[in-house]
Amino acid sequence: MDDERFVAGGEALEGEVLGPSTRGAKDKPKEPASAGSALAGCGLVSAAIALIVGFFMVLCTGGSAGPGHSGIGLGLLVLGIPVVVLCVAVGIFEPAPGMRLRAGLLGGAGLLVAVLSLTAGLAALGGQAVRWIDPADYTGRYGTRVTASMPEKCENDTHVYTSGAKGADADIVCERSTWQLDGKQYQGTIILGWDDVDQKTGFGIPESAEAYVIGDKGYSVARVGRVENVGRWGGVPLWWLLGLPVAALGFLLLARSGWTVPKPKPAGAPLKKRSPH
Repeated sequence: MDDERFVAGGEALEGEVLGPSTRGAKDKPKEPASAGSALAGCGLVSAAIALIVGFFMVLCTGGSAGPGHSGIGLGLLVLGIPVVVLCVAVGIFEPAPGMRLRAGLLGGAGLLVAVLSLTAGLAALGGQAVRWIDPADYTGRYGTRVTASMPEKCENDTHVYTSGAKGADADIVCERSTWQLDGKQYQGTIILGWDDVDQKTGFGIPESAEAYVIGDKGYSVARVGRVENVGRWGGVPLWWLLGLPVAALGFLLLARSGWTVPKPKPAGAPLKKRSPH
């Protein structure tokens, strides 16, 4: 008998005392992993390595820290995260037996939308980070070169790091600088570097300086120096951030497609207390 009933203290306990035989279950050979799962696993490992390498390339290169590989590192981060998501989704693909076609079509479409939109959104975040953290390289990459006239006085803007230490590479902020572009006169702020003010006769603000400008702000050619490759990311348009909510819709479609089904509960339910009535 599979089911028995026991009476103790006026209450009846019923449950499955002996479930289906599990003898030999441990000896059952495991099903080999599918080609898709194996490919997803390899891609996941590769993407994880790329993320680690990209993180250190962004953190530890560029400027005085070494060769400017920050742009490549940021690219590894922007592309690596969607690849991780893609590999995880492919690895867990396990729909109901009769739902493989529907789940593959709907879920595949949702996954494609999610991955592409997530990539665009992350690229926009990276671009905004470059504009905020490294505006000189961004301006040097996309700005227009002009000859700007400096005001009589400029302010020294010392760079303060997150640790609280003051950097030695201070910027000289020259407000009310003027320049001409396309026959029009402009006034704005030009950021100078030490090479601009270190003149043969001593330190002083030059009468004019070559600079790259975007809008009403620019950086002198000497301040920009060699344009690091990370500046390219600053050109990613801000509206690409819309990719993030679109990616959420793609993930919702993936979840509703039956991409995976809940695993069945193991045989042998626990004893349940049942009222004698």
